Amino acid sequence: GRAERSRLERQIESINRFPDQNPNPVLRTDWDGRLIYANPASAPILRTLGVRVGEPLPPAFLADLQARTATTPPRPVELVCALQTFAILSVPVRDLGVYNLYGTDVTAAKVIEKFPDRNPNPVLRAAPDGTLIYANPASAAIRRALRLEVGDSLPVEIAERVRGGADRPDTGPIEVSGEGRTYALTSVLIPEFGFTNLYGTDITALRAVDKFPNENPN
Repeated sequence: GRAERSRLERQIESINRFPDQNPNPVLRTDWDGRLIYANPASAPILRTLGVRVGEPLPPAFLADLQARTATTPPRPVELVCALQTFAILSVPVRDLGVYNLYGTDVTAAKVIEKFPDRNPNPVLRAAPDGTLIYANPASAAIRRALRLEVGDSLPVEIAERVRGGADRPDTGPIEVSGEGRTYALTSVLIPEFGFTNLYGTDITALRAVDKFPNENPN
């Protein structure tokens, strides 16, 4: 509501007032994409982009930034900088004719994606032809339910989603039941590597509520 918006405005105002002291990257460009300010924390981003204050942002990065700023809600651009990954969100400040770019370090979240063995939830990975090429330990119940081993072909319904890739409209999660549990599998295409990750969420309790909505446990 209004209080939340007011709090956010105060937060942005304090970031704008003392951006040098902000531990997160804060950059500012003019309307044409020329860098006019960068705080000390944004040094890794400047090094990766090969840009200094007074110079235009690289055209490909700028185009990506502009495309994501135009979506609703705006989406950040991910930038890998040596050992860190930053999500950079562009916020237009129309009164001043500038864009403020706010960077968030998402390295830890990326590590979980990169090393799904450590993910406590099921993660399966499929090649474009629908072959299972990886499954983390937490996915054992799903694999047993589907009678799947790494190297096997996924069931037709799931394989079709994988083969469709980014061209296929999102038709929602696929439900898999086995060993008394129900999982929702959400497929996410990882275009950089050409495979699809299937993330499992245990929805057993949710389905029990759907089935017996009037039963009060108390």
